[in-house]
Amino acid sequence: MSSSKPSETALIAIAFVFTGGQALSTLSMVWVPTEGIPPRYAATTIGLASISAEVLRAVGSPALGGWLAQRNGLEAALLICAGGAFLVFLGGLALKSLCEN
Repeated sequence: MSSSKPSETALIAIAFVFTGGQALSTLSMVWVPTEGIPPRYAATTIGLASISAEVLRAVGSPALGGWLAQRNGLEAALLICAGGAFLVFLGGLALKSLCEN
């Protein structure tokens, strides 16, 4: 009997491939906020962007992933992980320079 759910192995492979795109989120937290402000505020801007993103990731991701895994199985949590990584990848492709040099 064929199942319409993707296999866990396929989901892990997808998550592994798109994890490289996670570097884009780190890059965007440094590059984007500091590009349009005076250099003396660069450290403060990077710190505010980093801490707000870290709080959201540290609190929201485990709670959402655990809830989805309990409710719908591990496949749902892995799909969210792969989907989030893909969205970061697409967002990275859309980055543009704020300053025209």
